[in-house]
Amino acid sequence: MKEELAQEYLKQRGYEIKDIKHIPEGRNHDSFDVTLEDGTGLIARFEKQTEGKNLDPIYNGLRTLDREKNLCEIVRTKAGLPAPKIFGIYRSEEASFILAEKMRGVYWRDFIAQKDYDLQSYLQSLRFLGEDIGKAQQVKFESYGDIISAKEIYPEGLTDFTERLRFITRLQLDRAEKQNSAEKKELKEIGSYFEKELDCLEKQPKEKGIKPVLILTDLHPMNFLVDEKGKPSGYFDLEFCQSGDPVMEFYVLRFSLFNYFDKYTFQKAETAFFEGFEKQGDGYDKEKDSNAIKERILLSNHLLAAITAYNKIKDGVRDDWSEQFKTILFDLIKNKELDYPSIADVLRTKTKQPKTPKASS
Repeated sequence: MKEELAQEYLKQRGYEIKDIKHIPEGRNHDSFDVTLEDGTGLIARFEKQTEGKNLDPIYNGLRTLDREKNLCEIVRTKAGLPAPKIFGIYRSEEASFILAEKMRGVYWRDFIAQKDYDLQSYLQSLRFLGEDIGKAQQVKFESYGDIISAKEIYPEGLTDFTERLRFITRLQLDRAEKQNSAEKKELKEIGSYFEKELDCLEKQPKEKGIKPVLILTDLHPMNFLVDEKGKPSGYFDLEFCQSGDPVMEFYVLRFSLFNYFDKYTFQKAETAFFEGFEKQGDGYDKEKDSNAIKERILLSNHLLAAITAYNKIKDGVRDDWSEQFKTILFDLIKNKELDYPSIADVLRTKTKQPKTPKASS
């Protein structure tokens, strides 16, 4: 959607626009940075037109403006984290959009670049993030699934996380098959691997009294804002939020933030994050067999989703990403080792961040 058209829809709703700029991020929305005539800053997020239901590619969660509004409220009021207030939802056959508070700060990726990839600034930002994730995980639910509202989780009554993983796995295998993102022989091997891992998880001792927690799930370098010290100041893209197991958050952070530099920095990043997390969270034992199995299953699913997503993309940058992610997945299947730095090396061909941070002076 062009800025002129977005401005016209806003004017139809009574908003006088001083300035409007397109935000070139997001596959589900056309987003705009809006300044009203009185100087008020807003973010307008327009739903993109899709055929059928708009579902997220990882958990198959329904993406709606109402759910987005509910999730922002839960993160802000229940977890006490900086999420935007929603000022209105406007619907029409031509365009439906949400108006949200403009949060202060810069994208985490830009903060790291502004600090000239300084190691200590990077690690401190992850300590701050760890504290926030610890707060989020103090918010408990009664069942696993997509958070629709504070009182509604879909599907209803799912109290076995293994069953949630089975659903996610079937979803990714079906999508890969329908889109021909892997050969039949490869899909058979991947499916067999998942079945063995899920069966192994099923046999693990069940912990009593453990409740699902609030999971943000989609934290990557361009998906949250930080202040001048690297402390998160805005979580604004929350449509993937889950009532889930803590490992659902941690594997994504390893996938997108802890591996931002080389493998030597990866461990320092993880340590810094958990220093912050342990101030607020309930603790987490990544070496525990059940947690290790869950992480392998989740990462394998994410890799399979990436294989499918990039299968037909030919843009001169991501042409071979599908095959590279496939190589990483089959290495994981063979060795059961989580090679997060290799994932960053694939993404680095587009993001261009350096592989090594700069030592603090």
